[in-house]
Amino acid sequence: MKKQLDFLCVGFQKSGTTTLDAILRKYDQIVLPEIKETQYFHWKYKYCDSLNVFWNRFFDLNESGSFGVVEPEFDFFPYEIYRTFGKDVKLIFIMRNPIERLYSYFRMELKLGNRWIYPYYDKKTGVSRMFDRFVIENMKCANKEINPYFERGKYMRCIEQFLQYFPKENMHFIIFEDYISNPQKTVRELVEFLGFEYKEMDYSIIENKGNRVSKNIFCLIMNGWLTKLDYLLRTNKHIPIVVYKELTGFIERIRHYSTCENNDQMSKRSYQRCKYFFKEDKKALEIFLQRDLSKIWFE
Repeated sequence: MKKQLDFLCVGFQKSGTTTLDAILRKYDQIVLPEIKETQYFHWKYKYCDSLNVFWNRFFDLNESGSFGVVEPEFDFFPYEIYRTFGKDVKLIFIMRNPIERLYSYFRMELKLGNRWIYPYYDKKTGVSRMFDRFVIENMKCANKEINPYFERGKYMRCIEQFLQYFPKENMHFIIFEDYISNPQKTVRELVEFLGFEYKEMDYSIIENKGNRVSKNIFCLIMNGWLTKLDYLLRTNKHIPIVVYKELTGFIERIRHYSTCENNDQMSKRSYQRCKYFFKEDKKALEIFLQRDLSKIWFE
């Protein structure tokens, strides 16, 4: 039975990884986990046989094909990936305008209710104003550590960490906006990188759009507890995946009633502030990719 990953999509969060996961599942030659996001490196020290738990819990090892994982949380762990899965694993990076990615991430946290979001929550002001406060606080934190998810949009800095352990030829880079404008071309280049024959089909799908936020502070706190419960169920090796799926289906139904649709747009002021924060990393990425991203991201 095979226990070796052939490829990993390691990032970036809120850049279309759920859509990518759905696309790859259309290919019979590709074997993905029973659920998206195993979060392996967050719980690997929970069990003495954690790597066996990873394989036996999330994969059908009787299947044949190319084994892979789409894990946007893995962008924090280049050395752990190298040490666990070896230097030959292929890496996929999917990147989105870092400002739009950050706003999408902030909105997701207003749904999931992780504790760090609580100080910014104020239903009276709306999501856009909450985000304004988040940006201002992280832009002026000379004596405070910047929120790591704010920094996460500095893609080139992350890629440089991976280049310490993996050759560039083992990496494939996707711009999410390219997928939106030409999904067939983007998918064709990806599957050729992975070594498969491209299949013509409708790729114009967008998963996990994330336009729901918690209705109020009580719902936010409750959703935070549901997020913790989801993590505990996901990482408990004694709970079969089929049972986990049933339980998380119940969790999602609760979340549906504790959240509401919200389509607040980011303020121009925050967009300009974020441009200043990300511009140097964007320039470095453009040099690395040998491509001008100004027309699809920002000047």
